[in-house]
Amino acid sequence: MVGLLVACIPGLGFLMWFIGAPICLAGFILAIIGMAKGEVASGVMLLIASMVVAPLAFFAAPLVVSGLIDAFTGTQPDSQRKIEQFLHEKGFPTRVQNSFNP
Repeated sequence: MVGLLVACIPGLGFLMWFIGAPICLAGFILAIIGMAKGEVASGVMLLIASMVVAPLAFFAAPLVVSGLIDAFTGTQPDSQRKIEQFLHEKGFPTRVQNSFNP
């Protein structure tokens, strides 16, 4: 759970791609130990969590948070306008309106 919270911190989240592997390995080992001691159901659940859920969460969380930050800060429309302006100046057809033409 702590690893997923760290993965949601902008900038630090991408570190979890490297730190997450030892965390998942520890979960895998604990799942095997749990199954060996007779707790098969909880061992299987931990095994699934450490092999499927955690890697997906560690991979997706920084991407989702970065996308949300980009969506809420509104940087994308300005970038899109600059790209369209550049393409228009080079002669490519775009959806450009005459707002920046002399």
